[in-house]
Amino acid sequence: MYFWGILFLVLTVMATTTIPQCIRRGIEMLQYGESGLAVSDADELVRAGWQIIGLGVLLCIFRVLSRIYIFVPGRHAEEEVRQDYYDACITVPPRYLSNFQTGDLVSRGTADVASIRVLLSMGVLHTINSAVMFGFCLFHMLQISLRLTVICLLTLPVIAVLMRLLADLMMSRSRSVQKQLGTLTETIRELLRAHSLLTIYPVFNSLFERFRSDNKEYRDRSLEVMSIRVWIFNATTTLSSLATFILILIGGPLVINDKFTIAQFVEYSVFLGLIQDPLRAWGFLISIFQRGEVCLERIYGVRDLVDEVQNKEAAKPVADVTRLLAGQMADRPLVSIRNLTFAYESESHESPPDRKPFALQIDALDIMPGTKYGIFGQTGSGKTTLLNLLTGNLATPKATCFFAGIDYVDIAANILLKQFSIAAQDSRHFDGSIGSNLEMIRKQTADDNSDMHRTTSYADAYEISQLGADIEMFSDGLDTVVGEHGIRLSGGQRQRLAILRALLKPRQLLALDDIVAAVDHETESKILAALFARLADETLIIISHRISALTPCDEILIMAEGEIVARGTHDELLQSHDDYRATYHHQVVEQQLLELKND
Repeated sequence: MYFWGILFLVLTVMATTTIPQCIRRGIEMLQYGESGLAVSDADELVRAGWQIIGLGVLLCIFRVLSRIYIFVPGRHAEEEVRQDYYDACITVPPRYLSNFQTGDLVSRGTADVASIRVLLSMGVLHTINSAVMFGFCLFHMLQISLRLTVICLLTLPVIAVLMRLLADLMMSRSRSVQKQLGTLTETIRELLRAHSLLTIYPVFNSLFERFRSDNKEYRDRSLEVMSIRVWIFNATTTLSSLATFILILIGGPLVINDKFTIAQFVEYSVFLGLIQDPLRAWGFLISIFQRGEVCLERIYGVRDLVDEVQNKEAAKPVADVTRLLAGQMADRPLVSIRNLTFAYESESHESPPDRKPFALQIDALDIMPGTKYGIFGQTGSGKTTLLNLLTGNLATPKATCFFAGIDYVDIAANILLKQFSIAAQDSRHFDGSIGSNLEMIRKQTADDNSDMHRTTSYADAYEISQLGADIEMFSDGLDTVVGEHGIRLSGGQRQRLAILRALLKPRQLLALDDIVAAVDHETESKILAALFARLADETLIIISHRISALTPCDEILIMAEGEIVARGTHDELLQSHDDYRATYHHQVVEQQLLELKND
């Protein structure tokens, strides 16, 4: 398509540069003499007029075709680059993209890819058009007058130096604009996601000020780029227009002294006007190429990272699920932790000087197959961080975490993540129906199922999640649209849909992070009873602030300040741990006494 587009573009330029020659012939015929035009010359003049009209029609046709054949590949490239970028982002393990803001990733996949499309369409078209037009016009101008052409184009070196200086400045400004666009996109994403909270709490003005500040910063940086573009355009226009002044200053006396005919002067002036368009387009082209280069850097900054990660993961000793599962034994820990110390990278930079940085310290922990574990602790004690380390969502140091005796760092991340099914504390749902959310999980995990993976039937999953009754109440049943992040569902329904989704995924370990926080006590009791009854032989980890959710567990771990400070069964912890006993008394005993009193 580029071949045909360039061909039609060359034909467009040829038609454009032929028109001045027809104009010259017409003017020469108009100078026939005092007695007027001969009939044959008049016919020739009419023929020249029709030639100009015909060339104008061909010019329109060739120009339209050239843009079709050059712009369409840009659209195809935009589709391929965006698809490739999207596939890269969703296939790489999440922990490798943790340093990127979500809004910045979205900005790269939308605005940056669109700028690449402009580079491959408008940039290619105007570059070729300018080069071919400049070459054709220069050829014809040199044929008319070598000396006049050299003098008229003396401004070219000045324009070239000016473009070089301003291009470097525009590059740095363009990088700044694209970076700020990512920040602004992230701010908008956060505010839109929390828009329901903004209507409840009186924080709109303070949060809107953040948006206003980011938006103003983006405007100011964009204006800086636009001001440079204006300087480039005005400078090229002014310097190229000097050529017209030089033509009148030097060419005018040549015509008066009969060293240059009027027809030649008019033809030369038309070519000079045509050659100025490529010069004026330099400012536009520089902006396109600078922005396109910056966007390509941003896109392939992520893409190269993904390639590096994929190569790194492929080189790991355990890149096949068969080898990972071969070493499993019933009397051997499914997951083991030894001397694990973990801290978030940004913690030391963002924490106030008087605040102790968070660090997770686990000396020894074994997760045995078929055992139920509960994790209890105050907010910020490290429960979710421990779960993310156990399930491979956070990178672990070497020789600290093991799956079936194999070090996590030796296992490909995509293989390791498939061994776990997680109902996260912050449950996310796709904008669509309940059925489509469930079908998406089924399709995604159809090829991941293994004889050594646990699966839950639809009937058991519905019973455990206690969502069946709610679905029956919905007029559209499974076709009920949940909205963005499940906004049309209640908090409890969102959590139970997350449980249902987690149960349908093949796994070796099921992890539920605070999954009964938004449900009432009656529903909680039904969920837990069905959960422990239906999954009696499964490996299960439950994180909860409600002790009632942890009571049936085989072992309960109590965490505080990033450490496991106590462990045991429910009855053992009631006897040995004062805070656990006090919390149980407050949550369960007092509630039971209150219910008896009300009855």
